[in-house]
Order: sequence, then C-alpha cells, then structure tokens
Amino acid sequence: MALLLWVALACACCHPGGEGLRALFAPICHQQPDRCLWWLGHPTGLCARCLALYVGLAAGLWLAAARPSRERTARRLFFTAAGLLLLDVLLERLSLIPNTPVLRGATGFGLGVAWAPFVLCGLTELVSSRTHHQGIP
Repeated sequence: MALLLWVALACACCHPGGEGLRALFAPICHQQPDRCLWWLGHPTGLCARCLALYVGLAAGLWLAAARPSRERTARRLFFTAAGLLLLDVLLERLSLIPNTPVLRGATGFGLGVAWAPFVLCGLTELVSSRTHHQGIP
C-alpha cells in the first residue's frame, strides 16, 4: 500500500503546485524530463523506469504473497530481469537503440516484479525477528 502511495505522490508532481514534491524524489531518481512520463503538461516525479519499478514492485509483492515461488526460480527471474535492464542501458549508451519510455518502463517493471520475492522475504524476516525479540508468539 505504501508503494502505491509513493507512485501516487510521483504522479502528483504533475498537478499545479506539485513541483515541490519533485524534491522528495530527487535523491533517488535523476528526473530527466526527456526520460519521464508527462501528465497534464508536467513530468512525473520519477523517470519512466523508476516509476515502473515501483509499480512492478507493488504488483510483484501482491503476486509473491498470493503465490510464493521457489528461491531458484525467483533468482533466475531476478537475474534475467536485471540482465535485460542492463542490456537496455548498454544498448542505449552505445546508441544502438533509442531511449523510449515504453522500453524503459518495461525493464523497470520487470525488475520490480522480479525483486519483490526478495523484498517480501526480507520484510517477513524483519517482522518475525522483531516480534520474536519482543516476546510476541
């Protein structure tokens, strides 16, 4: 739920008076206007890839909670998604493919979904250790 709020805040930067919210996202995203999605004549607070990564992470957390995958499968998906994202970055840097929001969004979304099982596992362990430490059964 917090991730969806984060995405909503990134989109709120597009509304009049929302420019101040952009500063919230500046430490985690370059926010280059040519790499951002535009809405209402203003760029979102996150670039297309970062925005899609958070949307993918939210979707992936829901999927991982509903249908857990084996660790080996999750690792393969993660490394495949990370490899595709890195390939996209490399091919763009070499000017072999154009920078498109769709491709940047697709690679970000894929990595977010693939990263989710590991985030869920970490969150589960964190909650479990805190409840165990506090003596809650």
